[in-house]
Amino acid sequence: TAKRKVRGGYAPRKAAFTLAEVFSPFYLSPRRVAFTLAEVLITLGIIGVVAALTLPALINNSRNKELEAGLKKIIQ
Repeated sequence: TAKRKVRGGYAPRKAAFTLAEVFSPFYLSPRRVAFTLAEVLITLGIIGVVAALTLPALINNSRNKELEAGLKKIIQ
Protein backbone atom coordinates (compact mmCIF):
# COMPACT_ATOMS: atom_id res chain seq x y z
CA THR A 1 0.00 0.00 0.00
CA ALA A 2 1.07 3.58 -0.50
CA LYS A 3 2.40 5.36 2.52
CA ARG A 4 1.94 8.95 3.56
CA LYS A 5 4.08 10.94 5.89
CA VAL A 6 2.57 11.72 9.28
CA ARG A 7 4.08 13.11 12.43
CA GLY A 8 6.56 10.61 13.77
CA GLY A 9 6.93 8.47 10.64
CA TYR A 10 4.86 6.97 7.86
CA ALA A 11 1.35 5.53 8.14
CA PRO A 12 -0.31 3.22 5.60
CA ARG A 13 -2.90 4.91 3.37
CA LYS A 14 -6.41 3.46 3.63
CA ALA A 15 -7.74 1.86 0.46
CA ALA A 16 -10.56 3.61 -1.40
CA PHE A 17 -14.04 2.12 -1.29
CA THR A 18 -15.02 0.06 -4.31
CA LEU A 19 -18.28 -1.57 -5.34
CA ALA A 20 -16.54 -4.95 -5.27
CA GLU A 21 -16.18 -4.67 -1.50
CA VAL A 22 -19.96 -4.82 -1.15
CA PHE A 23 -19.98 -8.39 -2.39
CA SER A 24 -17.01 -9.55 -0.34
CA PRO A 25 -17.61 -11.52 2.88
CA PHE A 26 -15.60 -8.93 4.82
CA TYR A 27 -17.96 -6.05 3.95
CA LEU A 28 -19.86 -6.33 7.21
CA SER A 29 -16.83 -5.11 9.12
CA PRO A 30 -17.21 -2.11 11.45
CA ARG A 31 -15.48 0.15 8.88
CA ARG A 32 -18.31 0.79 6.42
CA VAL A 33 -18.29 3.76 4.06
CA ALA A 34 -20.71 5.28 1.54
CA PHE A 35 -20.92 4.92 -2.24
CA THR A 36 -18.67 7.09 -4.35
CA LEU A 37 -20.06 9.95 -6.40
CA ALA A 38 -19.24 8.11 -9.62
CA GLU A 39 -21.24 5.05 -8.56
CA VAL A 40 -24.25 7.18 -7.67
CA LEU A 41 -24.12 9.11 -10.95
CA ILE A 42 -23.80 5.94 -13.02
CA THR A 43 -26.79 4.42 -11.23
CA LEU A 44 -28.88 7.55 -11.75
CA GLY A 45 -27.88 7.61 -15.41
CA ILE A 46 -29.01 4.02 -15.91
CA ILE A 47 -32.32 4.75 -14.19
CA GLY A 48 -32.78 7.81 -16.41
CA VAL A 49 -32.17 5.85 -19.61
CA VAL A 50 -34.62 3.12 -18.58
CA ALA A 51 -37.23 5.75 -17.69
CA ALA A 52 -36.72 7.55 -21.01
CA LEU A 53 -37.28 4.29 -22.88
CA THR A 54 -40.31 3.25 -20.80
CA LEU A 55 -42.34 6.45 -20.40
CA PRO A 56 -43.35 6.93 -24.08
CA ALA A 57 -44.81 3.41 -24.18
CA LEU A 58 -46.73 3.99 -20.94
CA ILE A 59 -48.12 7.32 -22.17
CA ASN A 60 -49.17 5.79 -25.49
CA ASN A 61 -50.90 2.90 -23.69
CA SER A 62 -52.74 5.34 -21.44
CA ARG A 63 -53.95 7.41 -24.43
CA ASN A 64 -55.19 4.28 -26.18
CA LYS A 65 -57.17 3.22 -23.11
CA GLU A 66 -58.70 6.71 -22.81
CA LEU A 67 -59.74 6.62 -26.46
CA GLU A 68 -61.18 3.11 -26.08
CA ALA A 69 -63.18 4.14 -23.00
CA GLY A 70 -64.50 7.24 -24.79
CA LEU A 71 -65.58 5.22 -27.81
CA LYS A 72 -67.34 2.64 -25.61
CA LYS A 73 -69.18 5.48 -23.84
CA ILE A 74 -70.33 6.95 -27.17
CA ILE A 75 -71.49 3.57 -28.52
CA GLN A 76 -73.64 2.77 -25.46
